[in-house]
Amino acid sequence: MNPTIPSLFGIGVDSELIDTSFLLTAPARHVVSIRTGPAHDVGLPVVFELRESGFVCRSNGGRILLRWPDAAFLITSDQVLVESTDPHSSVEFYLIVMWSFVLALHGRGALHGSAVAHDGQAVAVLGNSGFGKSTIAAKAVADGWELVADDLVSPSESGELSVGPPVLRLPLAHPPRDDDTSTKPRNDDLKSRVRAPMARSPRLAAVVVMQDRFDVLARISGLSAFDAVLTHRYIPFAAVAGQRRQDLDQAARIVRTVPVFGAPARSLTVAQLAGVREAVSAFL
Repeated sequence: MNPTIPSLFGIGVDSELIDTSFLLTAPARHVVSIRTGPAHDVGLPVVFELRESGFVCRSNGGRILLRWPDAAFLITSDQVLVESTDPHSSVEFYLIVMWSFVLALHGRGALHGSAVAHDGQAVAVLGNSGFGKSTIAAKAVADGWELVADDLVSPSESGELSVGPPVLRLPLAHPPRDDDTSTKPRNDDLKSRVRAPMARSPRLAAVVVMQDRFDVLARISGLSAFDAVLTHRYIPFAAVAGQRRQDLDQAARIVRTVPVFGAPARSLTVAQLAGVREAVSAFL
């Protein structure tokens, strides 16, 4: 029987660098340890680089090195080595990004979005940074929904959503209000972290994709829905063998099994989320 331990997106976490007491406990087939250690390049080829931010990803398919100017992470399927002058802060800051690569090494896909659930049915909201994903999730939680994940969404092949940290990251200057549908750009750099009640293994019921090309909340389908979901894969480059096929399969599976909606950025209300969830019965 699999042990019940603190877990992050369905994978057990063993580390003294983060407070695992706030994570939900669940049976986990796999456990990943996070500890300090040398995160050297070890001859790994560069697969992606952002010169303006100093980010480099190196990978040989089974070992991944993520390096920023202030921290580096050497990732395998069962261990993350952290090299930083302040490893606790680095792990907290880069946790979700780093964990997306852990998921990839375990054959799991990830999307850039937030998800909330009501009565065991989850709605995932995908979109770019600053488009209001965390804000609408916070509004929904305030209205009685439960948080599934913020910033990263990982659906299983069976349709369940794995649960992330019980924390919402919100712009400091913009507390959530259900009547706030401002389209002004928001500073996504300064975030406050707010604890939230968590759902347990809800089923993905619908997906809303926020993009500037949409004028109103409306159902989309076919190639338009497929492209909208695929655009928001969490890792936009191939760091693991088979990852591109995995991303394509994930997008196709979502479009085939749940309704997908398009919406303008920073436009969603809780009432609209509830309407999307209720549309599932019509889809089925």
